Amino acid sequence: MTGTPLRAFYPLALAAALLLTLAPLTTSDARSMYRWVDEHGNVHYSDQRPSGREADRVGDEPRMAPGQEEPPATADTGTEEDTSEEERQRQQQRYEQRMQEHEEQRQDAEARNREMCEQIRQELARLEQGGRLRAPGEDGQLHYLSEEQRQERIANQQRILEERC
Repeated sequence: MTGTPLRAFYPLALAAALLLTLAPLTTSDARSMYRWVDEHGNVHYSDQRPSGREADRVGDEPRMAPGQEEPPATADTGTEEDTSEEERQRQQQRYEQRMQEHEEQRQDAEARNREMCEQIRQELARLEQGGRLRAPGEDGQLHYLSEEQRQERIANQQRILEERC
């Protein structure tokens, strides 16, 4: 392989980074996350509600059913009689903003996944072409891959494609 010695590890590193990025989006965590803006306009996220300031709960918004126009009432929103129209509108706006943020995060994650998959496909094509390929060894020096090592890498790239792409 020519170029940077670590180039052979880019697809694997990218796959690991993608997993770490997508893990919070695909797992259900029992803890609540809170989002707030400080006096300087900086946005903060934490698993603990900040003391002395208003914070929005994020990550555990209820899903809307098809055709449903507003989020279902939750225990912390109070009863409909207790909530003013203005408060309901603010809640709706916050809910819609969080849903938009989640959608943007989902789209970003999908774009990163597509990019990673394309890089893995390119690496797989390079490996499948055959010929003499070089990769960094444990000593940091470039060494030619044996046929067995090349086949191992091909199998690994195919496995990653099947699992994630």
